[in-house]
Amino acid sequence: MFKSSDRDIDRNHFLMKPSRVKNMNAAEVQVTAEQIILDGQIHRDKVVIAPVQKVMDEEEMENYKLRKRTDFEQAVKMKRHYLGQWIAYALWEEKIKEIQRARSIFERCLEVDYKV
Repeated sequence: MFKSSDRDIDRNHFLMKPSRVKNMNAAEVQVTAEQIILDGQIHRDKVVIAPVQKVMDEEEMENYKLRKRTDFEQAVKMKRHYLGQWIAYALWEEKIKEIQRARSIFERCLEVDYKV
């Protein structure tokens, strides 16, 4: 189907040539790094706040708890030495009145070897 010369043409077709600068003169308007950073801060998107989930029944509440626990457990596995993640997880459990689970999470947090 393809001859060796066809492949060479294809390969050469996709090789990019370095672009040439046509105008070596300084630009009329010089942009500094500070201006670029300031422009980025001005045009930064606002923080998006997740909507509050309204729970209608017990089954929906259990599904919500399972999803949140799975998310927290994955976050804790990824950043095992980050105390803020452990505390957020335990405080969330405390907030939904799961005191035993919150205590268990705090105890697991204390078992993490921070010297490693």
